Amino acid sequence: DVDIDGAGTRPVIAPEVVALVLVQLAVNAETHAHAASVAITHQASSFRVSWAGRNGGHSLHTARRRSDRHRWGMGFARIAADALGATVYAPRESADGTMEATLELGLGRLALPLAAVRDDRVARATRAWDEETRVIPGALVSASPRLAAVVNAARAAAGATALVEGWAARAAGPLVWVAVPPDDATARMHDVLDGLVHERALTEGLSLAHASRVRALSLLLGVCLGREMPRVPAAAWRRGMSELATVFPSLEVPSFDGLGAMDPDVVALLATRTDGIFEIDGDRISLHVRNGASDDAVVRALLPIGNHRIRLA
Repeated sequence: DVDIDGAGTRPVIAPEVVALVLVQLAVNAETHAHAASVAITHQASSFRVSWAGRNGGHSLHTARRRSDRHRWGMGFARIAADALGATVYAPRESADGTMEATLELGLGRLALPLAAVRDDRVARATRAWDEETRVIPGALVSASPRLAAVVNAARAAAGATALVEGWAARAAGPLVWVAVPPDDATARMHDVLDGLVHERALTEGLSLAHASRVRALSLLLGVCLGREMPRVPAAAWRRGMSELATVFPSLEVPSFDGLGAMDPDVVALLATRTDGIFEIDGDRISLHVRNGASDDAVVRALLPIGNHRIRLA
């Protein structure tokens, strides 16, 4: 259940992005805090998502860089807030005993995680640095082996930029400037695909047919970026295919009893797009692509060169 405070309105930049951040905060509350309901309120330039519960002393572990985190949601929220010149405050207990996560707009702050090190201490830093590293101003460099390594590398580089485990640093006089640069384009593409594939809230409201196509195309793009195509157990595959057959009339669900097969969203997309024929040999199943369909970019992502069959299991 979602209760939205309708008292008054205010213009915001990029309202779609703001809405996505609030949706993500609500999804996190449901998924990780098992909240049954949330309230979304706003005051001045702040939007709050609150729910019943307590923190229990747990702290948030996330990162803007893909390689430094295991989950998608809060990392996305921070990156989106950076793009808005805003900040996302991690869930905390409020005075009335509820939990709340906040998006504050209009700050215009420097989003790059950046710190200046002097005499082996962090002299000053951006808020994004504090969020990302927890090595706040006043802390010793030795508190973070990664920070110590990149600072030492920068001092040895005599003015050149040193890179250590994704962090960049350069010595300039008595200071060493350290930054956590943003991910490259490929890593950002993987983040977008993670959101489309795993965060169902982002496709909430789409029909089954449209949601299935979005997910299938996202998985195929992932293959083009070097990911493995996911496979599902046979029972789940048959259920998924039967459900998709209700919205794709031309989709025929084969009688398959193997251990598992390629994700049903992808199979349905390929089968309906190519008018292909399923071929079953024991616990193997393939999709025979008709002549002419092999030039489709979606098909080429999985079809071996010179072949007319895509192996599904």
